Amino acid sequence: MFETLAKFIQKTVQAARAVVAGQASRKRMNKEMIKISCS
Repeated sequence: MFETLAKFIQKTVQAARAVVAGQASRKRMNKEMIKISCS
């Protein structure tokens, strides 16, 4: 029981990190696009 719970938490943390990383890269992409469109 405890083992599966630990695995579930690990998966959740990994998913959260992936989401945060995706949002960060998307923001960076948007900044680059704004620079390109402004210049």
